[in-house]
Amino acid sequence: MRVMLNPAAVRAFLVPGALAGMNDEARGITLALVETGCFPKEICDVTPEDLSLDDGCSFIYIRNELFAPRRRRIPLVGVAHAVFTRNPAGFPRYRGNTRSYCAHASRCLRENGLLSRGQSIVGLRGAMHERLLMNKVGGPVREAILGYRHEGGWDELALEVPLCERREALRAIAYDFDPSIV
Repeated sequence: MRVMLNPAAVRAFLVPGALAGMNDEARGITLALVETGCFPKEICDVTPEDLSLDDGCSFIYIRNELFAPRRRRIPLVGVAHAVFTRNPAGFPRYRGNTRSYCAHASRCLRENGLLSRGQSIVGLRGAMHERLLMNKVGGPVREAILGYRHEGGWDELALEVPLCERREALRAIAYDFDPSIV
């Protein structure tokens, strides 16, 4: 069973020096996970074609070849926007190599006291879910952001939530960050 990270503890990831020991790409992926609620594989596999930084609502397109309802557009806010602005090609070192990213990131996070026994980097996804719930973000918007399945099946409303509505929900819970961490 995966253990969710406490949303308040996630702020510690954004302190300068907190991700010491991580290479630039692993740090970028980790920071993007904080504000997107994605699985590590989804961020590791982002390609330049999946990224839109040009218009009024920057986003990444998540391609999930095995699970169609998880295909979605995630607005980029806060530190995630800064990360992808700095890394418009995505993270080629870890594309198709999520295990390597997870091993490296988990080791660094444990060494830096940010992950304890039983926790994993995937716990950032649970923390995002909790942050959305605490901010009373409704089911369809939450499901559209996280690609969750509604109890009775896929909620068609979640698939139709406008990108700008998703962006506003994420902006409302985005953490402040020091730009030097990117």
